[in-house]
Amino acid sequence: MPHRNLVAPVDLASPRDNPSKMLQQPNELMVSQKVTCETPLPDDTTVEIIHSGKWLSFGHINYTDPVHKTRRQWEFVRRNRHTSSTVDAVDILATLTKKDMPDSIILVAQYRPAIQQICVEFPAGLIDPEESVFSAAKRELLEETGYHSSETIYTSSGLFYDAGLSDSNMQLVHIQVDGDSPQNQNPKSQLELDEWSMETLVFPLNDLLNSLTGMHFIFQNSC
Repeated sequence: MPHRNLVAPVDLASPRDNPSKMLQQPNELMVSQKVTCETPLPDDTTVEIIHSGKWLSFGHINYTDPVHKTRRQWEFVRRNRHTSSTVDAVDILATLTKKDMPDSIILVAQYRPAIQQICVEFPAGLIDPEESVFSAAKRELLEETGYHSSETIYTSSGLFYDAGLSDSNMQLVHIQVDGDSPQNQNPKSQLELDEWSMETLVFPLNDLLNSLTGMHFIFQNSC
């Protein structure tokens, strides 16, 4: 199943032994991890934009390899930022708790033209001008799934989607959703026209792998 490739900064704490436990006790599992590197970094980088569209730009990054003293060129894609924030987007890890129902995760499925397939993803979106990461997370969750957030549990440092291709980045926000709240009894998404394919998925955490595997089978046999 297509997924996003996330690369964390070297000082980002990340639980490894039991990822599912993070959803219940994030603060207890965050262990500081420092990575040091003695390799010098280029100090003469220049950027050349070849083409710029509405949302993305393509260009060259030119720099001198400080080890071999060789001039190098790297092709890259950059998201056109329409805000002063250094963070482009927010992804939402939304967990749903409800009486007489196992703890669940709220995901979305939508068609992605770039790969011509349906992807199962976290609810996510770009941060609007003058909008905080927290506000963007709550807004996107409501717009894409219809669920109102109840509590913000954890916010990550910046994460890069595909550092070999782009500097496009995001922050992951873990939001708790109270399924017993009156405003979450009949959630209705508020989708934009280009989100025509988006559907909300709610899977129990204790059977998440089987649920995702089943979705993968359905997509393969319906396309």
